[in-house]
Amino acid sequence: MASYEESRTFAVGPERVRAAVEQAAAGLGWTVQGTGDGALTVKEKFSLMSFSWPATLTVDVKGAGATTEVSVKASNFGFGPIQVRAMKVRVEKLLSALDVAAAGAG
Repeated sequence: MASYEESRTFAVGPERVRAAVEQAAAGLGWTVQGTGDGALTVKEKFSLMSFSWPATLTVDVKGAGATTEVSVKASNFGFGPIQVRAMKVRVEKLLSALDVAAAGAG
């Protein structure tokens, strides 16, 4: 199973970040399928034209007050460097979209 994880800190509250994660995922065409204790599960749609398996991203949101730590882990069924690189790209895409969404939310 290929996976990649990265974290980032935002200078906004956790509620705003959770809303921004949902907005960012929707903007990328991905769906938020589950929410848990501070975590969201985001699923990428299957594409016949893709060189990688669809990703499942787990977004862990932890924070209090005006600072929130977000950890994003992407994984898929595949193996090897192409699949790992694909997971890194998915995480970076979501975090970039989250930067924009968190700055514009509120």
